[in-house]
Amino acid sequence: MAEYVKEKRRRGVKSAVLILDEVTPLEDWWKIIKYYIDKGELSTDVIIVSGSSSLGITKSVERFPGRKGYGKEISVLPLSFPQFVEVHGYKREEVLSDSALSSALFEEYTKKGGFPKSINCHSDAEEALIDGITSEVYKGGKDLKKVQEVLRSIMTKIPSALSFNSVANDVGISHVTVEEYIEFLKDLFMIQSHITRWETR
Repeated sequence: MAEYVKEKRRRGVKSAVLILDEVTPLEDWWKIIKYYIDKGELSTDVIIVSGSSSLGITKSVERFPGRKGYGKEISVLPLSFPQFVEVHGYKREEVLSDSALSSALFEEYTKKGGFPKSINCHSDAEEALIDGITSEVYKGGKDLKKVQEVLRSIMTKIPSALSFNSVANDVGISHVTVEEYIEFLKDLFMIQSHITRWETR
């Protein structure tokens, strides 16, 4: 970053676009950016920070409050079903008016999901997805077996109402740990939950 600032001054560049890709493997990556923002060195620049680890970005200590200017956060998530339909060359109206087509496409979507590799039928798509999730679990300091058991418990209960306590009873851990793991899975965008602390009577 120091070299960037030095070179910008040398060339008399008033504004630039700085792209920092894959910052998440670097510990405390945000400190360097914050330092130069606070010094005013980046006040006219556009800074794009990206990383393949959602935890490394969304759970960083610094979220740059008051320092984003006109910037915003963009999360690149797997394709939704409407987007999946679109990349297959179909229009929304066409699918809605043809129940057989919509059913076939949805069946394919449930098997492939919204990841580009799986959509494009790459041979290593499944392995890459599992490896990516496993890596995030270990980076987050979580137990892989507990993650699997929590997910299994949730999936067997859907769509019925469930609670942290009911999942805890299935897995054999405390409801506090279940809540922690579910929050972790939400941060990974693996689930969206409205799980309560107690069973609904």
